[in-house]
Amino acid sequence: MPHRCRVYEMPDGTVRVVHPALKSRHPEEPEADWYARVMARTEQANPDLAGRPFADVDSADLPADRTQRARWRLQGGRVRVTPP
Repeated sequence: MPHRCRVYEMPDGTVRVVHPALKSRHPEEPEADWYARVMARTEQANPDLAGRPFADVDSADLPADRTQRARWRLQGGRVRVTPP
């Protein structure tokens, strides 16, 4: 099931994709509040992500082929696979 995820651009140009656990949403919690809460907690737990450029994307828009993940780059708010 597609869902929103956050893609961080790392200093070496690679990306780190964070998929928030859908079960972490509290009943009656607005989606925007839940997402902000989870991402803030993620950055607290992983200080190397704090302040990094990022884009929030639909998981369905990530490249389907994960074998080339080392070549994924964040470009124009989307994840693209760079040529070898």
